[in-house]
Amino acid sequence: IRENGTPLDFTFADFSVIIVNEKVAFLLNEEECQLIPVEIEGLKNKHTYFIVVLLNSVDCVDENRSNFEKYEADDPIRPDKAGHYKSIYELHVNKNNINGNSIFRIDKYGVDIIINEDLKNKFEKLGVTGVKFKDVT
Repeated sequence: IRENGTPLDFTFADFSVIIVNEKVAFLLNEEECQLIPVEIEGLKNKHTYFIVVLLNSVDCVDENRSNFEKYEADDPIRPDKAGHYKSIYELHVNKNNINGNSIFRIDKYGVDIIINEDLKNKFEKLGVTGVKFKDVT
């Protein structure tokens, strides 16, 4: 725990590791997410928390309409990531590649998470804290 205050329902730990409480875990599909129970040292409430491992990454970036930067083969810091997205400034997705997934990471990016409208509505209905939604076209 790095900051005192009210614990969030959905948050990120180091390296974009997703941490959720049972309220969010209940909404996630076990075919798309692996839930690993964790104890959070110093947390005094009785919530149960989980690390969420997203099982799917989808090659869905519409590169013709998106604005992004990729790692090059001669990158001095991460040549191992050649061809992967370094940053995505404006994201447009190819909906044909999503194949019914409700939550996933972008293939070769691993930072942002995409969720479908149905799951977004469930998050909003339950008042899930710690999430910020941005429309993707």
